[in-house]
Amino acid sequence: EPSVVGAQVRYILTDTIPAGMSYVVDSATVPPTSVNGNVLTWAVDVDKVRHYAMSTNLTNPLCDTGFGGYVNLADFGIFAEPSIVGSGQSYRFDDFYGGVDAASFFGVDYPGGLYFTDDGFAHFGNLGGTDTGLNTGLPDPALPNNLAAALWRDLDVVYDELENRGVSIAGAASLMLVEYDGVEPAPAGSTNERYTFEILVDRFVNDTPGFYEVVFAYQGTDGAVTPATIGVENADGTRGVQYAYNDAVLQDGLMICFDWQAPEFDITYQAVVDADLAVPAVLTNTVQHTIDVSGFGVGEAQLALEAPDVILDVSMTGPATVRPGEPISYTFTVTNSSTGTAPGVVVTTDLPAATTLLRGGIVNDGIVTVTVGDLPGNSSQRVQMAVMPVPEVVQSAGAPNQAQAPLGPTIVG
Repeated sequence: EPSVVGAQVRYILTDTIPAGMSYVVDSATVPPTSVNGNVLTWAVDVDKVRHYAMSTNLTNPLCDTGFGGYVNLADFGIFAEPSIVGSGQSYRFDDFYGGVDAASFFGVDYPGGLYFTDDGFAHFGNLGGTDTGLNTGLPDPALPNNLAAALWRDLDVVYDELENRGVSIAGAASLMLVEYDGVEPAPAGSTNERYTFEILVDRFVNDTPGFYEVVFAYQGTDGAVTPATIGVENADGTRGVQYAYNDAVLQDGLMICFDWQAPEFDITYQAVVDADLAVPAVLTNTVQHTIDVSGFGVGEAQLALEAPDVILDVSMTGPATVRPGEPISYTFTVTNSSTGTAPGVVVTTDLPAATTLLRGGIVNDGIVTVTVGDLPGNSSQRVQMAVMPVPEVVQSAGAPNQAQAPLGPTIVG
């Protein structure tokens, strides 16, 4: 990540298409800044700051807690903490769990780790004595900030040992989990509405595909979810990702995942291999990249494409049904789509079950070999084999002989 001023950095990409290939005009997803023969140049502005990419398990099958769905801590013998009760409170996760590592959020490491409130959100650092129950949209510079809100609204935690109501705490390696079980709108006892959900935060950034730094999971939302805010926000309220603000649609089993992603920028274009290319050949595409800042060097990436002088393919056709006692013929079409001659081509395939070979090759250990011979470039050749179902094949009433087709031919050239 270049350490330059501003939210974006200008990348200069110079792509030299190898001789023997030609750029397809107007095929690039981002038009080149210039095209000079086979040299394409782009000057593009790319974000240089990571961001949280949000998804849900409704559309992204990789979005998960890492445990195959909602984690009910009571199933692991972990129950609600009796000291976590009331409204308008904030708690430090590691006062219960005992961890010592900092927690990373929006690219900043917080030595105090994770904090959480009774109002359905976790935060990093000091809240500043604000009224945590008054939810806002995200992002919003108004306090509180620096939060991961699974269901931010004015809530009350009621501890009930018998029903395991309250807030439970657990961790696994760098993962921190806060489960809200049966919390209710404040003041306690004012409604019959109950909410069960959890916040999972990893202390460290992990760029492994399918790994998420923040996950919200929902098990029971027995009540209105208006007002409520769901999303994440940075320390000064200038950046954030909002899932819902007073318009949440929740269901049991829903998971919302936030991935702290490095910025990416994709350019795709098409090129064709020239018809008069002498083959075999290896075509190497070279891309040089740098940024428009004094003092930065030039990097290079290469991709090699092989253009062989022989490219063979085979297809098979045969009847869908056959009468008892009739031979079955299969036709193999071998195609050489390059320019060189393929010497000594043969087709091999399995002998269909419950048949014997009549003609069109030789059979050895159940494998039939059919000779094609030399196959010039840009040409096709058809060969056949015929088999006969054995008389002992069992037939169903009114059905054709149950001899089976080959599993599929292969070619050797």
